[in-house]
Amino acid sequence: MELVTTREHISDAIAVEQVSDNTFLSKSLWTPYGHPSAYGGQLMAQAVHVVSLYATPGFALHSYQCCFLHSTSDDRPVKYRAYNLKQGRTFSSYIVKASQKGKFSMVLTCWFQKLEPSRGPSTQWPIPKNFPLPEELELDMNYYLTESVNADGEMKQALMGIAEDRERIPIILTVSTERMALDGHLMSARWMRVPSAEGCRLAVQKSILAYMSDFDFIGVAPKALKLKRLGHGPGTVEAISTLSHSMQFYCNNIDCSEWLLFVISAPRAGFGKASVLGQFYTRDGTLVAVVMQEGLLAARDTFFLQRARPHRRRRRARHRKKQKGNSYLHAYSQKCAASHYQTLAVDLLNPSAESEKRRHKLKRLVQSPNSYFMDVKCSGCFTITTVFSHAQTVVTCGSCGIVLTQPTGGRARLTEGSSYRRKN
Repeated sequence: MELVTTREHISDAIAVEQVSDNTFLSKSLWTPYGHPSAYGGQLMAQAVHVVSLYATPGFALHSYQCCFLHSTSDDRPVKYRAYNLKQGRTFSSYIVKASQKGKFSMVLTCWFQKLEPSRGPSTQWPIPKNFPLPEELELDMNYYLTESVNADGEMKQALMGIAEDRERIPIILTVSTERMALDGHLMSARWMRVPSAEGCRLAVQKSILAYMSDFDFIGVAPKALKLKRLGHGPGTVEAISTLSHSMQFYCNNIDCSEWLLFVISAPRAGFGKASVLGQFYTRDGTLVAVVMQEGLLAARDTFFLQRARPHRRRRRARHRKKQKGNSYLHAYSQKCAASHYQTLAVDLLNPSAESEKRRHKLKRLVQSPNSYFMDVKCSGCFTITTVFSHAQTVVTCGSCGIVLTQPTGGRARLTEGSSYRRKN
């Protein structure tokens, strides 16, 4: 069985539309088959691309770190807003806030370094020698197509959906191979490349590498725990999601159109979380980037699943007894309610003058002799907002949505990090 689809160009996957000086909108989003949210690597790639368009010329991306806050859907664009945190002679830092449906979906902080010839000592981990070359491995898409032939039902549909995704995305992948390191921990690696990345400038190449870095990254943790990604029952993954992701670049001569080896290991997994570490190597053994990710990982509890069936009959008997008791209690409460006079409802929308006087007897709502207007500077985007000193509502920044002041019954309280200047 063959799939006939057109592979997406990488420039379309990371493209953004500039709305204002620091505001951009995504043009396309992709949700992998069976996933509840859009692909996180595409969000990071678009955010890095936004910063490269907004950053000062002559600086190259050195590293970034992002946190995923809310899930993202592909039915509407994501809004990116970039801010310059610091502009130095050698390093500069920026922050990008991605939002959708009024919620922050991701926050990315990145650092740029001035383009200079490399100097000083250097060292790196060598490329593992026990992994086969890409020409010796089967493509990931062909593997899932072959597996779907012998599958049936829900499993066949899942394998075909994954194979169709592999055919459409800009990345060409080989199957992953696993090896045991000398100290006994699992190492997983696969070759990947983006043919449409040929000829792109350095800033775009790093955005493409960010796109590639999240592909099945946290998925190595279930392999280390010997859990199954597909299927039901004990020993399968119940939930898996990325929490944070960081990446450091150590090469300004990256070409993602050539084969890159992505070596992944899981240093720690437990307490419902997992951490994975990855390295990108070129074919000649140069380590071009180091990636770190932390994610949520929950597995179906084998102990409770095995105990559920023998105790099912006893649990049903307790449930029937509880329902019978609840019916008796409901009938008794109805009988008691019928024998008593009903209390008149209180009109909360139109309270009496006495109740209002009793409610506000000792409360001072407005201190008019001491009130004034003040200019409050936002701690996030440094926007100036004019606020009444005794405002009795929460005042937020119109640009980034950060809370500026909070009501206290008297003078408004400034949020930590905000500053103000009294207006004459």
